[in-house]
Amino acid sequence: MPNTGQYSRSCYSCRQRRCKCDLARPSCGQCLRAGISCVGYRDEVNMRFRIVNNSSFQQSPRYHRRKMRYNDPQIAIPSAQILYEPSQVWNLHVIPLVLDKFSIELVDTIIDSSIFGTIPRIISTSQEGSPVYAVCDAIACAYLATTTGTTAAMANRTRAYGTALRTVNAALDDPVQCRNDSTLLAVWMFVVYEFLSNPHLTSIAGSEEGNRHCRGMATLIHLRGSEQFSREDGRNLVWFVCHCTQAKALVAGRESPMEVLSWIHELCQHVQPSDYTIVQACTFAYHCTHLLGHIRKVLTGDSYLALATSLSTFQQMDEIEKIWSSSYDSPQPSIWSIGLHAYRGNFQMHLSASVLTLLTRACQSGCSQQQHTQFASMQERCIATFRATATNILRMQGMPQSIGHSPSSKFSLGWADAVMVYGSLRTITISPISLSWQRNEANRICAIIKQRLGFQFLL
Repeated sequence: MPNTGQYSRSCYSCRQRRCKCDLARPSCGQCLRAGISCVGYRDEVNMRFRIVNNSSFQQSPRYHRRKMRYNDPQIAIPSAQILYEPSQVWNLHVIPLVLDKFSIELVDTIIDSSIFGTIPRIISTSQEGSPVYAVCDAIACAYLATTTGTTAAMANRTRAYGTALRTVNAALDDPVQCRNDSTLLAVWMFVVYEFLSNPHLTSIAGSEEGNRHCRGMATLIHLRGSEQFSREDGRNLVWFVCHCTQAKALVAGRESPMEVLSWIHELCQHVQPSDYTIVQACTFAYHCTHLLGHIRKVLTGDSYLALATSLSTFQQMDEIEKIWSSSYDSPQPSIWSIGLHAYRGNFQMHLSASVLTLLTRACQSGCSQQQHTQFASMQERCIATFRATATNILRMQGMPQSIGHSPSSKFSLGWADAVMVYGSLRTITISPISLSWQRNEANRICAIIKQRLGFQFLL
């Protein structure tokens, strides 16, 4: 195509020395006065008509050295990020992008019938204009805004979020749509949007807004009636809400709502053998939050109350831990997910840390020498349990490598699992009980999650 821009007509020597050329032919005056050879001029016709593209520009040798360095197979580099917005119609990218990031399939294993297959099944059948599609659009725009950082992408994220809110609210007002699986999933998926767009997740989870989000999902489950528990996708959606509600209650320092226990009882009547681990994880989390609530009340009271209740509280912790230690070995490896075990471990670490605080308070309350020795032994037990749980989470097969579908690992960690993993990593990072290597490893894994999955949380 014609090159309409202005180009330098100076000779090669003057251009190299960056001095003004008098354009004399065959040799310019500058070169003659300097006593150097004038090597001539560029072809003006060739400069006027040329193809302008990336191949028109020569790369410097330094660029090629960098390129060779990063092509070295011995050097591990992060997975590629989206560096520009898709040039095609954006609507064609929404569902494939979200499906890819929610996918957590095991290599050589089909898990479409497990709890993790519900999200892709519902998303893949959603139509443009539906609540699920609107929230997927908001999530995809949030991911794009994170990976590109452009002003246009951030504006699209805000626009898509507003559209998703209006679409979901319209579905909630409809007496038929509010009972659909897609509506409940759309409300739950706002959690993923917050992970992608807001770095201050703990403040949101502990706020009235986070509590209102949980109450809204609980209301939807109540409106949907008992029929949802007889369907696989219906049960799986209730599990998602259970996990979300209990995790937010843990962060906010609240007890799990009473309806969570009624959901668990209802689910147990229709449970499949492959779901036993999920049942026990939710039951374990429910009892943990209630015992944590009791400990918080004791710690706000008189110090002698801590002394009087320490032994019974420690025994209650032992009883709760038996819920998980008697876990049923599921024949399906798919439900032994990284996220589920990290989720359960987060409640275990919080409980161990809270009981340790209670025992420390009891030791400072004028206890006898025998009680002090007994409490010291219990404290060591709490510290050991916390650190062992943290180690198990960090050393789970595929934890650091599986994030973002790394082919080197047996597992693939998607958005759904990463949401549950985050809580345990944050607990390991901020707790003074953690060992230094555990905090460093948790920070490293969090950095991988943020980079490869686009999450914006701060520890």
